[in-house]
Amino acid sequence: MKRRDFLLAAAIVVAPRSSVDFSQLPNFCSHEHWGSIDSIGTFPGGYRADIEPGAVPRRRTGFMDLVLDPYFRGWLRSGGTDLTKISPSSEPGWGAFQLLRPAIEDQRFSGAYQCIRRGIQQLYGIDLDRLNRQTAGQLDSMVAERYGDPFRWYKTAMQRAHFSELIRIVHPEFYVSDANPETAAEEKAFTHTLMRIDPFLDLTNSSSPRYKALSAMAQVEPADAASWRAFLRNIFDRAAAQGALGIKQLQAYRRNLDYQPRADGDVRWSGQRTAAETTVFQDWVMHECCRLADERGWPHQIHVGTNNLPQSAPLPLGPLAQRYRNMKIVMIHCCPTCARRDGWPNFIQICTSIRVGSRYLIPLSSARRLRRGGTTCRSTRSPAGTIRQRLRWPVDRHCSRVKFLPSR
Repeated sequence: MKRRDFLLAAAIVVAPRSSVDFSQLPNFCSHEHWGSIDSIGTFPGGYRADIEPGAVPRRRTGFMDLVLDPYFRGWLRSGGTDLTKISPSSEPGWGAFQLLRPAIEDQRFSGAYQCIRRGIQQLYGIDLDRLNRQTAGQLDSMVAERYGDPFRWYKTAMQRAHFSELIRIVHPEFYVSDANPETAAEEKAFTHTLMRIDPFLDLTNSSSPRYKALSAMAQVEPADAASWRAFLRNIFDRAAAQGALGIKQLQAYRRNLDYQPRADGDVRWSGQRTAAETTVFQDWVMHECCRLADERGWPHQIHVGTNNLPQSAPLPLGPLAQRYRNMKIVMIHCCPTCARRDGWPNFIQICTSIRVGSRYLIPLSSARRLRRGGTTCRSTRSPAGTIRQRLRWPVDRHCSRVKFLPSR
């Protein structure tokens, strides 16, 4: 029996029947996003920390940088909050927090706010629900000090959250960037990575700066089927040489997950593509990426099943799993559509990762389906930046010990 299985089994036995405190168990964080804060910054394709190893804040970091993380910010915008008047860089943050307080009242029981609140409480000892001018100043000073040396702080926060290891999701350019050599070495000493492949599916403009940068990285300019295969293989090889462990994509933000096999002759390789031609091109690229992952035995994290993404239904992933048996598919955020898993064959390499509390609470109907079998992961968030814990356990054995809310 592995150490983690032993500890989990022990926790189940000794814990009260009503709940299990998973936060005290050792965890392996498999989807870390610590750089998703304003003080570290962005680039045109995402967050700077995901393209530059060793990226550190470009300005002072305050506690409002943690409060206004991308997830909670999205909830606030969806709730009608005007964030243009609220600056995360304001010091000491008390004024900005006061402006945000009415919106927080509406979001008090959302998973996004509660994860931020509990993470700050665990790591800094201050409760946002009881924040006043004095404690806001104390919290702001502590955040600023710790983010002055972020990688040292991340390691400390990992110990407090019982993280043994972590995996970061990064862009392909991450593996060749030399922007921050000293801090990059510090970061790489205790982190692992998965490579995002959705940038390849969006690489449709041969005159774009990103097309040119990735072509230089691969030392191949993709223009037809043969050169695209060489382009992708070279980038996968560069990522593997830098310790990449797998791939990740989040195309569900822009299209469905029905990736059909395409012949080379079906693809338009250059020029302005129609929407249908773009789909064919993306399907071809996805299958090539899956083939390369399958050769290496790499897992494939896929963003599916989020309630605000109507094209994220996971059922079309079945044919990918059947075709690429050596590529484990890890479905992230699958809760709202886990009922659709019943239509799949029993693919051993499909796993479900559900964020309990970060976005939603699991409805009872979904809990019943999960108890029928399969494997899932529980995750919580704790801002160290934004650390996520993912603890994998067989649902049919332990799901009954997790509290679920009846769906309305």
